[in-house]
Amino acid sequence: MKGLVRLLLSMSCLLLFSTEISVAEVSVKATVPDTKPPVTAIVIAPDIPDGTNGWYVTAPSITLSSSEAGETYFRWDLTTGAWMVYSSPLTSPEGRHTLYYYSVDTAGNEEPRNEWVSKVDSTLPNITSTTGGIVAEIGYPVAIRAEALDNISLFSVALCYRSMGDPLFRRLEMTNMTGASYHVSIPASDIDEADIQYYVEATDSAGNAITDPVGAPIFGTYLIITDDTIVPSTPTGLAASAVGTTEIDLSWNSSTDNGKIAGYEIERSPDGKTRWTPIGRSSTNAYSDTGLSASTTYYYRIRAYDAAGNKSTYSSIASAITYPIHDVGISGMQAPQKAKVSGGKTVAQKVVIIIENYGSVPEPDATVFLYGAYPDGSDASWSQSTALDISGHGRRVEFEVTLDTSHGLGTITWTSRVVIPADSDFGGPVYTVIR
Repeated sequence: MKGLVRLLLSMSCLLLFSTEISVAEVSVKATVPDTKPPVTAIVIAPDIPDGTNGWYVTAPSITLSSSEAGETYFRWDLTTGAWMVYSSPLTSPEGRHTLYYYSVDTAGNEEPRNEWVSKVDSTLPNITSTTGGIVAEIGYPVAIRAEALDNISLFSVALCYRSMGDPLFRRLEMTNMTGASYHVSIPASDIDEADIQYYVEATDSAGNAITDPVGAPIFGTYLIITDDTIVPSTPTGLAASAVGTTEIDLSWNSSTDNGKIAGYEIERSPDGKTRWTPIGRSSTNAYSDTGLSASTTYYYRIRAYDAAGNKSTYSSIASAITYPIHDVGISGMQAPQKAKVSGGKTVAQKVVIIIENYGSVPEPDATVFLYGAYPDGSDASWSQSTALDISGHGRRVEFEVTLDTSHGLGTITWTSRVVIPADSDFGGPVYTVIR
């Protein structure tokens, strides 16, 4: 019996350990959301500016590339244009501009705005004129002037000069006076017995340079050195003529000199005796003085100067009076608001017109008109002459008018006009009701 039990137990154990247990494998893959924005790389070619002071003379090419799939956007400056989709390399525009750019990936992640400052100047400066004496006197400085402009930023304007026979040019920076005007003087110590060759050079911030004359120093402008001490002859025939309320024109006969007359200095005085003030120069024998006051006398004198700086004695004095200002106006009208009929007519009505003389002189020949428009459309007019003084304003001109009611009852409309030979003005309307 015990043996049978052992046999059964052994068989049970054998069955237990011989049975296979199968376990299924399960694979789980987790998806992590994309929240990282892309990064846009910018490549500038060439990466080093070919001009000076960080400026490009030749516009560089700009390539943008995103670190992820998606779109890249750009715009030039924030105040102009709209965001555009980048598709091919860009070229920097002329001037100083800021390129803004960013990328958005396919998951919608947007990177912060990036920016790059572009400075491109491929345009030469422009020297519009160079002026200076053609004759210099030993021991005296010589002033040279130039007009120079640039489309973006003018960096320097310089005078380059040398004595004839010297191998090297000396360089003087010119001083900006106003606007495009530049000025410098060749020192008196450099004005010796040798003639001088000179030219002007303008350079912008990018290093673009131009000379005047073009091609200098191969072609130059010359100063002829002289010891001229002979003064020009005194100008004659000075005449002054008013051409308006604010302008007087001058003319005179030309002076003579052993060399060349460089120009004329013009001076003005309020009384012809004192307070002479230089007001300008002229290279011809005419000058226009503008910006003057009306009805005012001005006195003038002139003198000539030559290329060596010698000055003549003053001319005789000439004077002229600017034109007066003629300006009249009507500042107001007064009339009764109502008029009653009596015996088929209204009683005399008093209409007052307020006249102003805004001009600079009295007006002795002013005519004042009063116009009345009756209810039926008929018109009537009255006039009287008066003199307008400039000592006061608000001159009252009164009209005593009897209205004819045969034109119907209702509202009569008053208007007015003042007339002088050089001006006129209208006034009104005001109204009177006839009943």
